[in-house]
Amino acid sequence: MPKSRDREEELQMKKKRKQRESESSSSSSSSSSSKEDDGSDSECGGNDIITTADEGIGNQSQQQQQQQHSHDDNDNTDNGIITTTPFSSLNLHPTLLSSIASLKWEYASRIQASSIPPALDGRDVIGLAETGSGKTGAFAIPILNYLLEKPQKSVFAVILAPTRELAFQIHEVMVALGRGMADAHIMLTPIKFFTTVIISSSSSSSSSSSSSSSSSSSSSSSPGANSVCVVGGVDMASQAIALARNPHVVVATPGRLLDHLQNTKGFHLRQLKYLVLDEADRMLSMDFEKEINDILEAIPDYGSGGRRTMLFSATMTSKVEKLQRASLHNPVRVEVSTKFQTPKKLLQSYLFIPAKYKDCYLTYLINEHAGQSILVFGATCNNVQRLALMLRNLGFPAICLHGQMSQPKRLGALTKFKAGGRDILICTDVASRGLDIPSVDVVINFDLPGHGKDYIHRVGRTARAGRSGKALAMVTQYDVEVYQRLEHLLGQRLPEYKLAEEEVLLLLERVNEAQRLATRELKEQLATRDGNRKSRGKKGRNDDEGDGDGETAIKKDIKREFYAGGSGGRGGGLHNQRGSGTSKKKKYRR
Repeated sequence: MPKSRDREEELQMKKKRKQRESESSSSSSSSSSSKEDDGSDSECGGNDIITTADEGIGNQSQQQQQQQHSHDDNDNTDNGIITTTPFSSLNLHPTLLSSIASLKWEYASRIQASSIPPALDGRDVIGLAETGSGKTGAFAIPILNYLLEKPQKSVFAVILAPTRELAFQIHEVMVALGRGMADAHIMLTPIKFFTTVIISSSSSSSSSSSSSSSSSSSSSSSPGANSVCVVGGVDMASQAIALARNPHVVVATPGRLLDHLQNTKGFHLRQLKYLVLDEADRMLSMDFEKEINDILEAIPDYGSGGRRTMLFSATMTSKVEKLQRASLHNPVRVEVSTKFQTPKKLLQSYLFIPAKYKDCYLTYLINEHAGQSILVFGATCNNVQRLALMLRNLGFPAICLHGQMSQPKRLGALTKFKAGGRDILICTDVASRGLDIPSVDVVINFDLPGHGKDYIHRVGRTARAGRSGKALAMVTQYDVEVYQRLEHLLGQRLPEYKLAEEEVLLLLERVNEAQRLATRELKEQLATRDGNRKSRGKKGRNDDEGDGDGETAIKKDIKREFYAGGSGGRGGGLHNQRGSGTSKKKKYRR
């Protein structure tokens, strides 16, 4: 019985197959006849609808997959630095939108999308975002937008920065946005000039003033907003001439701005509308608190037609909160990152090494990353200068940047590194704040910083604006406690970057020879400078000659005929990172 049933089922299946084949052949013949007679058979039309329906379902599924894929991309973008919010949706002035488009800024970053709307509403803003997240644009765009809506001929905004290099960088952003506004060819009546007044470091005030006047006269035919950068280390007379032209935006360091408020006749901030403190915690930690309080007394208070205040930083401290209570009115706090957060695409690791071989390990790391752009941070000017000379003697294209260099050399070193003329920049914390150097591939902390927030800013020089980067921390036996505090602050344990000590020590003889040559070169530079000072009858520093700066700070060490290698020969570069002080310093003999 079951076998007969199976045979019957097989026969039925064969009959069904034959019917389907006959139906398909008839449908094909009907379709061909319909093509010839321009008619349509109902059966054929039903098949066309099914196929098109099937195609429609397939297209729908493809569209859903594409939408899901794009949605995932948007989620990845939102989780990063750049969002999917276009600048055109932020209710900005059309002229400013064209200026932003000229810089190829398509979408706002997280801090920009969160802080620009309340700033346009007239609220005071406190912005907390990770390094490389576009904080400069977050306060530059609202300033220029309000300037376009309500222009004035006097100083409209003051932007304070803790370092000269950061001030120049902010000024360049304002200049770039102003150029885009000028390219829009929209003449705004009170805004007549677009003046690029970067007070270049020149030897004589007359040349700098003539260059600034020529730049302003050459650009006076184009509309836009003018900006002036006022920092220390430059002649005040040329800066006073630039301020006398009533610029719209003044980017300055607090000390030099206060000098002009007290000593430059006719310069005032009584009609100021915006005050911005970039890297506010750093300025307060650098003992600028008194200067900032004096500046606050010279500018209008919040009120009808009064100023608006914005604070931005990657790390906030209690001093910033104290300043918030003193100078801000009902502020909006915008936080797009935690208090101590490093970029997401930054690969961090540490290297545990003996202190006596620290220079040798640094040389090996730089040689291992040859061809990449490397930023090395040291704790003191002395150590930075020594490392630069040592690496040059080893054949590496190294250049140094620290606070004891003259302003022309500081800007020259930074420009060379940005332009790719030098691949290695040895610097102190002068270069740890706010500087946007997109080409930095590796950051090496030769000396660990004394506070974790300084580490955040140091490693933030790489992996900016969603890019990837690499950070290495060199930890000696004397830095273990400092490093443990750093890991506790970061909330994570960093992986170890392992190297074969035998391979590293193969460079020891060459590194020791380079150290001796560097010490001898410093002696010769000091002797040459002392001779020039005596012949010219001048006192103080003379930064016009020689390739190195800051040698006067290590004069005592050189005269004692020793120089402590690494971080003072005892590990960390700061007093709280060095050991008990019982370790002997390495002595270099000629």
